[in-house]
Amino acid sequence: MAEPYVGPAILSGKASAVFFHETLGHRLEGHRQKDEKFAQTFTKKIGEMILPSYITVSDDPTRRTFEGTDLSGHYRVDDEGIPARHLPLVKSGLLSGFLMCRSPIEAARRSNGHGRRMPGYGIVSRQGNLFVESQRTISPTELRAQLLEEVELQGKPYGLYFDEIQGGFTFTRRNLPQSFKIIPVKVYRVYPDGRPDELVRGVNIVGTPLTVLGKILATDDRTEVFNGMCRAESGSLPISAVAPGILVSEIEIEKKVKSMRRQPVLPPPSGQSSLAKRMRRQGKAGGDLLLQALTDELARSADSLNLEGLSEPYYLSYRVQDGVTFQVAATFGAVVLQDLKRARTLWTDIRVGSRQDDNSNLSPTGFGFRSPRSVTVSLPIDDHYGAIRRDLWRQTDDEYKGSVRELGMKRARVEGRAEIDTVPDFSVDPPHVLIKPVIELQIDQERWAKIARRTSAIFREYPSVQDARVVVRVNKRNRYFVSSEGSLSRVPEAYYTLEIFATAREEKGLAVSDFRRFAAASPRALPGLKVLVQSARELAEKVTAIAGAKTLESYIGPVLFEDRAAAQFFYSLLGRHLSGTPQATTTAGLSMFFAGDKPLERRLGRRVLPRGFTVVDDPTLANYKGSPLIGHYLVDDEGMPPKRVVAVEDGILKAFLMSRTPSKWFSHSTGHGRTGLMTNEHRATVGNLIVKVDKGLNSAELRSELLSLASEMGLEYGVVITGLSNELIFPILTQMVSFSGRGTRRQPELPPPLAAFKVYPDGRQEPIRGIEFVDVTVRALRDIVASGKSAVVYPLLSVVVGRGSPTFSLTLASVSAPAVLVREVELRKSETMQKPPVLNHPYFDH
Repeated sequence: MAEPYVGPAILSGKASAVFFHETLGHRLEGHRQKDEKFAQTFTKKIGEMILPSYITVSDDPTRRTFEGTDLSGHYRVDDEGIPARHLPLVKSGLLSGFLMCRSPIEAARRSNGHGRRMPGYGIVSRQGNLFVESQRTISPTELRAQLLEEVELQGKPYGLYFDEIQGGFTFTRRNLPQSFKIIPVKVYRVYPDGRPDELVRGVNIVGTPLTVLGKILATDDRTEVFNGMCRAESGSLPISAVAPGILVSEIEIEKKVKSMRRQPVLPPPSGQSSLAKRMRRQGKAGGDLLLQALTDELARSADSLNLEGLSEPYYLSYRVQDGVTFQVAATFGAVVLQDLKRARTLWTDIRVGSRQDDNSNLSPTGFGFRSPRSVTVSLPIDDHYGAIRRDLWRQTDDEYKGSVRELGMKRARVEGRAEIDTVPDFSVDPPHVLIKPVIELQIDQERWAKIARRTSAIFREYPSVQDARVVVRVNKRNRYFVSSEGSLSRVPEAYYTLEIFATAREEKGLAVSDFRRFAAASPRALPGLKVLVQSARELAEKVTAIAGAKTLESYIGPVLFEDRAAAQFFYSLLGRHLSGTPQATTTAGLSMFFAGDKPLERRLGRRVLPRGFTVVDDPTLANYKGSPLIGHYLVDDEGMPPKRVVAVEDGILKAFLMSRTPSKWFSHSTGHGRTGLMTNEHRATVGNLIVKVDKGLNSAELRSELLSLASEMGLEYGVVITGLSNELIFPILTQMVSFSGRGTRRQPELPPPLAAFKVYPDGRQEPIRGIEFVDVTVRALRDIVASGKSAVVYPLLSVVVGRGSPTFSLTLASVSAPAVLVREVELRKSETMQKPPVLNHPYFDH
């Protein structure tokens, strides 16, 4: 590795191109001349000499190619609609202009077509194709000779030649050093005594622009192109820089930060087993190469993975999802999004220490820390045994080293605690083996696009509907799990979800939204197009009616939860809290924000619902009373078979759902360890939550009971709620509000109502809009005074906040629940108000 050095050097054309892009190009972007927070290095230097007189610099996005090489920075029109054009920046060494968007500065009043941005960012002036030209060039041989002369003149032992460059960055703000850094890939020492050039590594070019630009001595006649991506205030954009090689009299290099990564514990996997070779020859008619690669690499790691003097793994597992995801969205009859993704995603779990005390169940030290278990790796989607094994080997090595570090952090955190935790970190459960045929991954994209398009077209008939979407999602995958305990599974899964969203506005601007969701494990179980169109029509009529309804200032009284709202009521107040996975060990004060409240933890064996209520979670069910259940699965994400759990019996809380992380009450998994789509943190979550009641009332009897209770409280009406807001978003927003510290009142555990009505004794119904719950907690479960006979099955997206970490686990679940009447619920007018659109919706602007 090279030592720090200051002396003469040659930069090849590509290295020179990056050099000029960082040191000069960024400082000639117009917005940096206008904003006082930037150093404005060249703002007042128009007409002054900033480069040798033989160098000219320009930016020309109109150029597509240079000497047969495509240029990444080409565009015809910038992101403000201004035509791109050739722009001189430096003429014969004299500064002549700046890159400009439509934000003028004193020295340049008009845009020159350089306003650029990445979607989601604001527009600023950016480089496109930066060209550096020299009117005085010499051959590369002559340039090398001048380098050696300069080395001897300065009394240096050697000069440097920078051949290949990875990229670079620069600082331009006033509160930072006005420096740049260029990251070389290939650097040579060039000796004046005739010794061969010596390849060196581990260095960066550093310096300040004004200093180094003034030390260019010569340029060669070989021009090269650098294509790359540049990240700045307006996002990451493609750029090109074209420049000749240059000789500078003095350049500074620094040592790179030494990597802390150890060499891999095991050597790379070599070749493939005879069984794998035989499977490859057999092709589709034979075995599964992915499964073979997983089992082979797991066996090798379980036998040999160990760093001397450190803990050996006592448990290893691989979990892979091999599948396709498809999404299509349409609005008012037009498709606005259609996306198909094919991926093989790997999660690894390596535990060191012992079952009693291992590296798991550890929360992060802060927002910048991520456990290796939170990292996903994409495996090759081709059935290439060697490539899959190699990626498994690399990730296993990283995971093991991370697990060793985590164990040390965890033990340091708990050292000195007075209490002794006797609960193990990992349960002892028998291994499970289940091999099912793989599912084919083809998806009829056009069919689903047609359904989305035709269903969404119905909203054209409703002028008050300002926004409407139909979103279809298809997930087809084969799930693999192998562990060192002997668990082995391959199970197919398919999920089809279709959601219809609609938003209407009344004259004062309050948005009223609602949605419908359909989900099943096969397309045959979803409603047909005729039913979907009718559902969209009913939704449009409903939000239109509610948009014109009166607001409810406040209400304290009985509330009847019907239809979807009943299922959401039980999931939000009960299902989300049935996880028996204990709190993680924290390494910082973040758990108070992200751990998630556990209001049922101390109520085991006590009443949480009225008599007659039984609550079961049963992921083994694929259907319930003729309705599909999307919470059905064959194996959980820890390789365990799911079990039917009676959580509540006759109103008494009897059990929690368990992953393989034991609690002080339950020591074994119930097959509910799931990680969702966003994390690999195993946590027990609901699958199919089924609420049953011994004696129920019909709809008319429930309404009568509602009005009777309202009359007892001196109210003219009761309130019926048929739908709550999206249960996916609400828990996340609630946690974010809690973390930000905004608001002093307790956050309600129920999402706000989307569909609510006043019900009067004479049978009248008046829709209510713009309301929210006040301080509704799990105590509302004990205030249930009546329930319905029949139940609705509702498919939901289950969100569980990470155990002491800012992560959210997203899983699929179903809830079957009857309507329920709650004695007393407080509602008030929502604080969220929006102004109406200035112009009419274009579909209805006639």
